[in-house]
Amino acid sequence: MMSALFIAVLNMSITASYAAIGVLLVRPALKKAPKIYAYALWSAVLVRMVAPVTLSSAFSLFGFLQTGDRTEAGRMVFVPPAVGYMQQPEIATGIATLDRAVNVALPEAIVGSSVNPMQLILWGASLVWAAGAVILLAYSMAVYWRTARSVRTATRIMGNVYESDRIGSPFVFGWIRPNIYVPVGLGERELRFIVAHEQTHIRRRDYLVKPIAYLALIVHWFNPLMWLSFAAMSKDMEMACDEGALQSLGGDNRHGYSQALLLLSTGKRNWLQGGPLTFGENHVTARIKRIVRYRRPGKRAMAFAFIAVAALIAGFVVNPAASATINADSGADGNATKNANANIGAGDEQPEPEREPQPQPDSAYVLSTNRVEPAGGGLYDINVEMVNGNHLSEEEAGGPGGGVYPDNYRGIYRLRVVNPLLSTQGSTASVYQGLSEDFGEQALNFAGRFDLALADYNGDGQLDFTLGQWGGSNGDFYCLYTLNARGKIEKLNTGGELYITDHEPSAPLDQVDGTSFAVKYYDQLSGAYKQHVYRWETDKFVRLKE
Repeated sequence: MMSALFIAVLNMSITASYAAIGVLLVRPALKKAPKIYAYALWSAVLVRMVAPVTLSSAFSLFGFLQTGDRTEAGRMVFVPPAVGYMQQPEIATGIATLDRAVNVALPEAIVGSSVNPMQLILWGASLVWAAGAVILLAYSMAVYWRTARSVRTATRIMGNVYESDRIGSPFVFGWIRPNIYVPVGLGERELRFIVAHEQTHIRRRDYLVKPIAYLALIVHWFNPLMWLSFAAMSKDMEMACDEGALQSLGGDNRHGYSQALLLLSTGKRNWLQGGPLTFGENHVTARIKRIVRYRRPGKRAMAFAFIAVAALIAGFVVNPAASATINADSGADGNATKNANANIGAGDEQPEPEREPQPQPDSAYVLSTNRVEPAGGGLYDINVEMVNGNHLSEEEAGGPGGGVYPDNYRGIYRLRVVNPLLSTQGSTASVYQGLSEDFGEQALNFAGRFDLALADYNGDGQLDFTLGQWGGSNGDFYCLYTLNARGKIEKLNTGGELYITDHEPSAPLDQVDGTSFAVKYYDQLSGAYKQHVYRWETDKFVRLKE
């Protein structure tokens, strides 16, 4: 569980790193624009740090990344979730040199061993990650409570502004009802500038943004780019607030504001601990230079900057749309517009498995055709079809191991039920489009032509079958499906995927009785083969206690 969580965070962190690099490259182009735009750009990085799933679009700025087909619905996967179980673990960050260097160093699985070396590495790394996050969180909480104690005796001087002799610099503190705290002895002029600055923070909800961003940073503490991003975001936040404060003050107050900023400069940098929003800390020299030189651009320039920043944020937030060399319309009617022979890939030779997959009239590639006679009568063909994907050799797919075969048909799949008795050849009775969602992967991979292992496992008289995807050197993950009396495919509830010691695309299950079956699996901890027994109860299979 901890290792799986760490892998998910690692994938988000790599994606956020690409977004951060993009923002850092774009920021200089916004030098003359109000800093609020550069500050807003960091929201894309924050989304990538905290959201494991986002939308996909052809307008994504991540389209240049070559991460193979290991992408899941709504996710960008650089480190496969099953990397600990791969015979030859590998990552795909989109940087070929880095991938080669890391993949060579990753240890292969040891056949017969109860635990793979990669599993131990992930387990150790996840413990270090969790410990680091806990330490940083505890330190931040200590800073928060220390600050709370220091303002406990503060005296209210006006509105939400308080004065204290126990602080050295003004700041905003509080999450629900934020207040402004200033040191004693400030002149009326300095107080005016300080209150304008801190009220701008409050109006923009910066007192919430900074803690949220720091909590995200704690999760990604191992990534230096995230620390750099947090520092740059803090700088942009303060500069944007300076500009907003000067605008609210009216007139030309740049000189007096800069003097107040310099007077209250502490020389500290509290962005590393995610402390309160402090007037005189962080990048004071750069802020003063910005204040003195800043000239507000015209309305056209502002409108252009707004549109550009909005487009960049959208481009950084969404994932690239799936692309492939076989392209067919996967609509429910099964009709398509292109011929699969023409789209299998320029220069590719037709693979020659034992029984060659054949293009259908709707240009989907059929890897499995199974004629069945349901208990209620009739005749159906159950097809497993690739509607959008490509054919890859073993070398093109990344080499042997890790679910890579001599021939790889990798792409988007569907189950199509065909009624051969209808007048129109290949007429579709129903289509099941949920395979990618069932396996949590957008692209599935099969090694070529295969037959479905059909049987009735729940005693309802309808035929059931499994489909599997690579789960490691010791077995695959399977989902169980049925063809119901109406000629439609349904996924049977088994409480999750079935992990079975088998590598067949469709594995037969060991039937215990008319409503029960058993699956054999390899237990890594004990180093022995075990089995789970499942029994049908009303509308689902329930695993029996061992």
